[in-house]
Amino acid sequence: MKLDEFIKKVNAMKGFKAGVLDGGIYVSSHNQPLTNYVFCFYKKARAYGEADYDLDCLPIDYEPEDLFRLFDLIHDYIKTPIKERFPEKKYRLRWLNDDDGDPNFMTKGMCGIWGVDSVEDSFTESELDKFKRDHPRLAPAIDAMKEPVEEK
Repeated sequence: MKLDEFIKKVNAMKGFKAGVLDGGIYVSSHNQPLTNYVFCFYKKARAYGEADYDLDCLPIDYEPEDLFRLFDLIHDYIKTPIKERFPEKKYRLRWLNDDDGDPNFMTKGMCGIWGVDSVEDSFTESELDKFKRDHPRLAPAIDAMKEPVEEK
């Protein structure tokens, strides 16, 4: 289970909310700050023993089946291999600026035809690796043009 999927599923539950603070995943009562957590564990945790908990912070109105569901979600997350928990980084390919000085980016057009536009497309590392394998002469240019996309 990916990190964002875990947080989304917990936040959809009655009585609980989840978020990331200082590299840790915090689960708290829906009406409490994340720092008043019920469970807290590292994003790269591999066992329940790496989690901290404070059952005194459970929501007053929680249902036992909600707590069991929360345990199931934590279990699914912890048992997911670490490299599968996080979304792939995305990159854009910066091209030359136009005459006005505005940046241009490589885009994926229809039918796999590449182009240049002021609108940026994002590419995952695996997409860029495949493109470099398919077109090895362009690999140095791809590496030189690659810029990380800022997460919003």
